[in-house]
Amino acid sequence: MNERIQQILIKQAKPFLSRGEEIRYIFQAARGENPWVAAWSTIVRFPRLIVVTDSAILVLSTTWFGKPNAVVARLDRSTRLGPPAPNPWTIVFPPLWGRQLIRVNNERLWAKASRDNILAIDSPGAGIAES
Repeated sequence: MNERIQQILIKQAKPFLSRGEEIRYIFQAARGENPWVAAWSTIVRFPRLIVVTDSAILVLSTTWFGKPNAVVARLDRSTRLGPPAPNPWTIVFPPLWGRQLIRVNNERLWAKASRDNILAIDSPGAGIAES
């Protein structure tokens, strides 16, 4: 993810954090049955923003152009995001723009994060990979 975009997302997500929480990783995700639908939806918007902090994982809904507007779920930091699920779309076609299929809060999401980053987020005590 572009550093400038990442900094904008971090700034926009901060009002949804609890006091003292620090963002460790942030990425956009799109809902859809396949990455082509998800890719189309991300041309204009990302319906979810996943914010990993030192103590929780927040799932934020976003406005039409990706600005966070509400907390959909606040999950325990021990919640696992991966490993990304094997899927015919990611086997037959390379992941579109680095999309990985994950399930978060019972939603099927195409995460705009690498497989390695998702595994790093899930590793207890491991440093969070940069996007």
